Amino acid sequence: HDTPYAPVARGAAIAMDGEIAGGATLLGDGRRTTIAGACLANSALFHGRAQEDACGAAHLGTILIPMLTALVESRGYPVARLLPSLLAGYEAGGLLEKAYAGKTTPGGFRSSAVYGASAAAAAAGKMIGLPEKQLAAALANAVSFSGGLLQSFSDGTDEWRYQVGVVARLGLVAAELAHSGS
Repeated sequence: HDTPYAPVARGAAIAMDGEIAGGATLLGDGRRTTIAGACLANSALFHGRAQEDACGAAHLGTILIPMLTALVESRGYPVARLLPSLLAGYEAGGLLEKAYAGKTTPGGFRSSAVYGASAAAAAAGKMIGLPEKQLAAALANAVSFSGGLLQSFSDGTDEWRYQVGVVARLGLVAAELAHSGS
C-alpha cells in the first residue's frame, strides 16, 4: 500500500466522485466513494507493485476483483455471484487476448487495457444479472471503448499503473449502458 500510485488514484477518485456514505471502500484509506471511484483507486493499489496475476499478458485480476467487490459492497449483490462473475470476466478477456494479442501487443497495444474492458463488462454483466442479449450489448460496448498503449513502458512514465482502474470503470459503464437499454 506504500506505492505512490494508490494515493494519487484515491485523490483522483475523491476529486471526481466525492465521498459517498455507504459507497465502496477505498482500500488502504477507508473513505467511501462511488463504485467507479473505487475501481480506479483499488485497481491502482492492486497494480502498483506489478505483483499480480497474468492471463497471457493481461492483468485481469487487478481490474475484476476491485470492481466486483465494490459492486457487492455498494449494491448488496450476493457474494455467491462473485466467483461466477469473476470467471465470466476471465473467460471473456482471456479468450479475446488469446485470439488477438499476437497482433495487438506487437502493434504497441497493452493487453490489460485492450481486453480488460471486455473482461470487466462480462464480469459486471454477470454480477448484475444481465440476460444474454444485454450481456452481448455490454461486450459490444466494451470492445468499442477499449484501448491502451505500451508506450509508457518505453518512456518510463506511470500511466500504465492507472490503466487497469480506468478499464474497470469502462467495463462497468459498458454493462450499465446495456442494462439501461443500449
